[in-house]
Amino acid sequence: MAVSWRGPFLLSGAVGVPLCLAGYQLLGPVIAAGRPAGLQYWGWAVSAFVLGMLAGSLVALRWRPRRPMLATVSVLLAWPLPLAVLALDVHLASVLLPMAVSGLALDLFAVRDIRTLTWHPEPEGHKVER
Repeated sequence: MAVSWRGPFLLSGAVGVPLCLAGYQLLGPVIAAGRPAGLQYWGWAVSAFVLGMLAGSLVALRWRPRRPMLATVSVLLAWPLPLAVLALDVHLASVLLPMAVSGLALDLFAVRDIRTLTWHPEPEGHKVER
């Protein structure tokens, strides 16, 4: 039985991406707004995320994993780190490093994903057998 790696990969993205984006774009600012100087800290946190993404782009230029799809999916495990830190009810400055790591992971994922999908296309007319 032949099974494509694209199906499970796309399913994980279809479920995981909306859940994490809801945390970053909805819950993060709402939680931050309820804390002293929270929105200012959230602005710094988003800036740390962007710096992490820039670092991820630089790392992705040189990174050549042996198993590209496994590496691509594995780096996404760091994406929910800032949300876990927010759930701990710690000072918002504690979210800066996890946000940077998460941004790095997301950018590595995006670059590896595009490279893998464009460099390893499935043959035309390929069908997934069930």
